[in-house]
Amino acid sequence: MKNPSPLLSALFILVILFLTPGCLKDHCTDMSSFKTYSPIYMSPSVFRSAVKSGPARAIGQTGKIYFQNGYLFLNEPDSGIHVIDDRDPANPKNISFINIPGNIDMAVNGNILYADSYVDLVAIDISDPDNIKVAKRIENVFPLRYFTYGFQDDPAGKGMIVGFRAKDTVVKKSCDIPVNYNGYYYDAAQNTLYAAAAANVPPPAANTSLPGSTGGSTARFTLMTHYLYTVNQSTLRLYNVVQPDNPVAGDSINLSQMVETIFPYEQYLFIGSPLGMLIYEASNPEQPVFKSKFLHFYGCDPVVAQNGYAYVTIRSGTACHTTNINELDIVNLSDMNNPSLVTILPLTNPHGLAVDGDHLIVCDGTGGVRFINISDKSSPKILKTINNVIAHDAIALNGLLIVTAQNGLYQYDYHDFSNPRLLSKINLASK
Repeated sequence: MKNPSPLLSALFILVILFLTPGCLKDHCTDMSSFKTYSPIYMSPSVFRSAVKSGPARAIGQTGKIYFQNGYLFLNEPDSGIHVIDDRDPANPKNISFINIPGNIDMAVNGNILYADSYVDLVAIDISDPDNIKVAKRIENVFPLRYFTYGFQDDPAGKGMIVGFRAKDTVVKKSCDIPVNYNGYYYDAAQNTLYAAAAANVPPPAANTSLPGSTGGSTARFTLMTHYLYTVNQSTLRLYNVVQPDNPVAGDSINLSQMVETIFPYEQYLFIGSPLGMLIYEASNPEQPVFKSKFLHFYGCDPVVAQNGYAYVTIRSGTACHTTNINELDIVNLSDMNNPSLVTILPLTNPHGLAVDGDHLIVCDGTGGVRFINISDKSSPKILKTINNVIAHDAIALNGLLIVTAQNGLYQYDYHDFSNPRLLSKINLASK
């Protein structure tokens, strides 16, 4: 047998080297331009000692709303609650601010304000809004917040994420670390997001009735029969508030699906979920039991109920996991075991809503504020639309309408329902 020629041997070696470049070096790196995002934490000791009252301050963003005895409580997401003297709705006075880190939801029971503060429930004595006192804190009753890209709170360690530090940088990146098809990757070891400079990558973000007391339709807290009920993710939690300043945690009920809102009606709790409306009977307030459900297309769905009917809005959007369903559903509750659809009214992008007798007000996102006559439940009629108000939620109280919107807090007199009259507006702080 003849030995291969030197030329063939050389060609063979070159082919092998060409096909196996990884054998020539131990590690491959490249230089890439990124914007990095690293979480900023607030330690547990800091956020648990930060609840305090202070002077009124400009409103940066509108969140949940609650009204009681002439006072309006307006949440500013993750910051706290503005206290507004609304005894004269034409001239509301922003009188104080309650600093509550991580606050999103609230309910008011006499002189006690219940609020979430990240993973904790806080009961706050507001008898003197200028000098509030924490009456009780129940720790670790709410789930951790998860953020896009893989970030999460760490209450037992670093604390709660209060923001992200952004930085432009050039990174020596291992070829073994892929940038996904959206132009970013999350480095778990460094707890840092790397977003390719050339990609349009959004920054990290959180995936966030007693007589005389009224909360908006997007509330996750509600009061009924000396109990505070809260919903979060897939859990209904109960707190006995017979002694308002000493809430006592009761049972937690697994709802077996993601839920968004809660609304009290008679002895029932109406719970909004992306898949539909759940009805729980709370005639025994410490042991609510599942009664029935009304299913609809997948989407975000605040719900209110009155006089034997429920009103459910369903909207599209990224957070709602649907792209084309925007409507109002009117549901007959004459048989609580089998709620039935009466009719559907197509809308633009409905959010919160409020009902007062034959009057229904819907915050229709970019479609404005809709004033709808519902005297004939099978044929609702839009009587008036206020445009140029991107509204989020509403409270209707005997002719007074309070609306939170993208650019402020509006109040209207709707005694003439087809011609509502603007009483006042509180603008947001300039950015």
